[in-house]
Amino acid sequence: SPVAGAVSDKIHSRRIVLLVSYVCACVYMWFVFDAAGLGLAIYVPVVVLMGVACGAAGSMQWAICGEAVAPELQSGAMGVLAFAQNLGMFFGAAFFGAIVEGMGGDWAFASHAILLPIYVVVILIVVFNWKRLP
Repeated sequence: SPVAGAVSDKIHSRRIVLLVSYVCACVYMWFVFDAAGLGLAIYVPVVVLMGVACGAAGSMQWAICGEAVAPELQSGAMGVLAFAQNLGMFFGAAFFGAIVEGMGGDWAFASHAILLPIYVVVILIVVFNWKRLP
């Protein structure tokens, strides 16, 4: 997160770092559940992608949230972001666990079928709203 913030300050763009983090998340999600079978050559890049995706996406979302709204709306926007983030973590884990179980316990297949399309939609949302983001 601190590196993502430093990079975004250096290049003067939160949205580029956010987009790169979501692309890294897509690649990470594609390989994460197959990394053990593919050996150490893929394991290390997957761990690096996870660090970039998890660290940069969250920090850029919080930074953009604070910059995208008027000062008098910042506390409400931050509250909505915190609520949505925690709600997603609470229900998302149970929801995805049920999906994995329904798909025969195949984490890789469930990840490819559910998580990758979600990340692609998020990438499209960022791209289509490019000019509106700080």
